[in-house]
Amino acid sequence: MKRILTSLSAAIALVASTGAMATEPNTSDLVPVQQAKDSGFTACLGAVEKLSNFLIGDASGNYGAHGIWSTTETTNKIYSAQIERNFSDGVMIMNMSVVHNKAGTCSSQYTKTFMSDETCMKYAMGQKDAKYKGELNKETGLFDDGGAYVYLQPVGQKCLVIRKEIIDLPSAA
Repeated sequence: MKRILTSLSAAIALVASTGAMATEPNTSDLVPVQQAKDSGFTACLGAVEKLSNFLIGDASGNYGAHGIWSTTETTNKIYSAQIERNFSDGVMIMNMSVVHNKAGTCSSQYTKTFMSDETCMKYAMGQKDAKYKGELNKETGLFDDGGAYVYLQPVGQKCLVIRKEIIDLPSAA
């Protein structure tokens, strides 16, 4: 009986640990990471993985991505991916770009674009830490949100929100 209980306890522990591992997102399986790896973009694969995880996270299949890259000297040039991420209240279009720079690190940039149901004025008022910087020309407001820049473009009674940020990441994963 003791042997059966020990085996049962071990089986329960194995199932519990396997279940826990299954719920954690495997960022190396994200489409941009796989496309970068398959293309030969290896110098900054860790940066692609970190940025993909930041933008997509555990999307549970609720996203799509398309990567583009140079076909010559791939790892020394830019890798870029366009991402559509779907949420219960709408869609967000994102773009990420990563390049291995002369300093030996990876320069990364991302852009998030979505439509807010609020007016731009109301949306801006909800961004407590963002500082107003002015307008690009006549219609688009510019805000600094701690190093990320937010652009607000009125579209009728809604607001097109574009968020851009540059991040330097180490080469290694």
